[in-house]
Amino acid sequence: MTTTFMGLEIGKRSVLMHQTALNITGHNVANANTAGYTRQVPDIVTTSPWCAPMLVNTTGAGQLGTGVDIAYIQRMRDSFIDAQIRQENKTGGYWTKMQESLDKIEVILNEPSDDGLREVMDQFWASWQDVSSNPESEAVRAVVSQRGMAMAEAFNHTYRQLTELREDVNAEIRIRTKDVNAIAKQIAELNQQILAISVAGKQPNDLMDKRDLLIDDVSKLADIKVHEDINNMIALQLGDRMLVDGVTYRELDTTKDDQSMYMVIWKDTQMRAQINGGEMRGLLDVRGKTNLEQEVVPSEYKEVIPIMIDQLNKMAKSVILKTNELHRGGYSLNNKTAYPDNNAGVPNNFFVPPDDPENLQNWAQFMEVRAEIELDPKNIAAASSRTWDQNGNKLNFGDGSNALKIAELKHDLNNVEYDLKTQGININLADTAPLSFIIDDGNDTNAAHTITLNPPNTFSDMQSLVKEIQQQLDEKELAVKVRSDGLELFFYSDTVSDLDIINPDSGIQDIQKNNLQSGAYQIQTVVNQPGAADAILQEIQSYNQKTAKSIFGSGSIGTVTNAATLDINASIELTVTAVDPASGQVAYNYVSHEYNRDGTYTERSGTLMLHYSGLASQIVSIGGLNFQVSGLDEKNNVDAAELKVGDKGILNLTAAAAAATDYQQVDIAFDFNNPSMCNHRFIFNDTVLDGTTTKLNFFTLNAKRNNEFFGRSYNGSIDLNLNTGTLATASTASIPATAPAAYFSYYKEPLENNGMVQTVTIDDYWRTITADIGVQSQESQRMVKNQQTLLNELENKRQSVSGVSMDEEMTNMIRFQQAYNAAARFITTIDEALNTIINGMGVVGR
Repeated sequence: MTTTFMGLEIGKRSVLMHQTALNITGHNVANANTAGYTRQVPDIVTTSPWCAPMLVNTTGAGQLGTGVDIAYIQRMRDSFIDAQIRQENKTGGYWTKMQESLDKIEVILNEPSDDGLREVMDQFWASWQDVSSNPESEAVRAVVSQRGMAMAEAFNHTYRQLTELREDVNAEIRIRTKDVNAIAKQIAELNQQILAISVAGKQPNDLMDKRDLLIDDVSKLADIKVHEDINNMIALQLGDRMLVDGVTYRELDTTKDDQSMYMVIWKDTQMRAQINGGEMRGLLDVRGKTNLEQEVVPSEYKEVIPIMIDQLNKMAKSVILKTNELHRGGYSLNNKTAYPDNNAGVPNNFFVPPDDPENLQNWAQFMEVRAEIELDPKNIAAASSRTWDQNGNKLNFGDGSNALKIAELKHDLNNVEYDLKTQGININLADTAPLSFIIDDGNDTNAAHTITLNPPNTFSDMQSLVKEIQQQLDEKELAVKVRSDGLELFFYSDTVSDLDIINPDSGIQDIQKNNLQSGAYQIQTVVNQPGAADAILQEIQSYNQKTAKSIFGSGSIGTVTNAATLDINASIELTVTAVDPASGQVAYNYVSHEYNRDGTYTERSGTLMLHYSGLASQIVSIGGLNFQVSGLDEKNNVDAAELKVGDKGILNLTAAAAAATDYQQVDIAFDFNNPSMCNHRFIFNDTVLDGTTTKLNFFTLNAKRNNEFFGRSYNGSIDLNLNTGTLATASTASIPATAPAAYFSYYKEPLENNGMVQTVTIDDYWRTITADIGVQSQESQRMVKNQQTLLNELENKRQSVSGVSMDEEMTNMIRFQQAYNAAARFITTIDEALNTIINGMGVVGR
């Protein structure tokens, strides 16, 4: 009887199982077009059998099946294919963003075309060629002015578009950072729901589908690694940190630099996030790094747009400086003097010169034709010689040789020229004293050569004086050239990087250099001067890695407390060795080169400590020097936080004069644009420097922020062999009286650092830039196409496993339906059998 009623249970289980299987099939059909859905398959198993009791064997002769059940509903997912797709998603997302950005850059460049920058530059050079043939024509000169303005606007516009594109990419980086955070939050929430269902012994298949879809999405944005955990939990790793860890997640954030460029950081630690793939890495490669301290130097990114902007600025700088250089040495139709155009000390530049050319970076942004050229084309300096004679008569109105030199810049703008670091040598054409220079081209096999000229008043104009100097240079076979620039003479070379021009009247016979900053410096001598100034200590150079204003933070040097008793000159190097922002203590090392006024030399070294914890000023001692540092911050030790280990500063101490006696003075200047702000001064008693060789030791550092050697310090020295007779009998005026300095040194920065086009013509340089962008764009298009093909192939493989096949589902539907019908028929059969037993048995014979 037990086995009879057991048939009903088997039939019931079969009906319920196949009904569930039909529901699963229906769920698959319903979600056939749902993004991220994974086909579900019932895992059909037999239920546990049991032994039926027998008359002859109570322990059972065999097992009797009890029916069927669904053990669990299986997601048809291949984790290996998922990992492959996510890996390729990272690459595909990266190249997609690269392609989008490069396509925009190609539109900005608009090359090759009749409207691109190259065509505008060609028209500019051609207009100068026309002026060289017709220098007296105002109409032709007006074309030069207009072409110059058109070229300047083309540079301005291209620069503006590139910077705007960089800003757009920068804004998208912030948006993608928020997208990653939103996805991470959703995945963590899904992990929570999945965990609750899993521990209950159920299958959260649909929730896992949603989570996998989100993982696919975030794999396009950045490089992520997926780690599986128990209870169907997963963890996501971004770079070297966990983005999602079970039911918790960490947020990304952005912080911006002084140009509002965003760096992606972890919100909790404020540390830079490592992003090595996906759309975000593509955007970072296009935009480039920020100026923030945590960025890797040199940049780990491709710097696509910054490099484009730098190349554009390099072209603009080359065009501006080279055009201005030649234009300043020419004569305009309005110039009636013997000197090249110079209006009240302002040289006649064609383009507006920058106020700070050493530190200006965005030359393309500020490129502009001078208003004087725009308003009056006759101010264009097309002639190489004066255009009016001393009586006011027209002389060379048909001279266009200077315009021809400018036109030829199209082809020789790339010529290497070792730029001079001084401001030139002033020449007064009214002087009656002969001119003399000692030229040393740095070749040890040849002695220095002397150039001697007739008095300047014997020359008709600057050009004739320049020709005479150049003729003597050529006769002596020196690889040196000379040009005029307004009221000044400039010596330069295309091959010699260490060129010395010495005025023999200065009393300086020889100068030996040793590790000086960029090899560029000058010396001025002042002798027999009474009444040296009191002791003065000043910071003349500093290198700070953060926002500190000086080696003392925002503090400054105050009173020298023992100034009256000091009798020394000193060059002092200070270096930060430890910073404790919490306590406000900053430790320094110092090294001091010290000279008494009698020439005695001493080197001192030691340590000192400053406290930025509420003290407005402190007394600091370096050797025998005591001075006050004022203006220290009193709030939260801000100044201490502004300083960093490795910050450096150079101090200069000038000796005090105990009495108004004659003295000798040597000045060493490192910055020719502003020597008064960056100058070492040594004061000695009279006659100290008249006899034996005097060696001056001093410190300097490379304070050029855009130079690759920025922050490097030098322990320099100069050996001076001084002419006793000259110094002893010299005038009390500065020597020499007509030149800005006794010694001039010329130096060319390495080609990759001077910010100008080298080794190629400007036309070829621009062609190379546009061709490079074209090659990068083609590569990105090819990579995007390849990735799309690969991802499509992988997605097809995934769909072959996880996708819903309507044919297969219809087959399953018929199969499960027939089985359901059979199970129902089985129950009917058992019911009939039971009816026979219940209602038919025991009624025989009634």
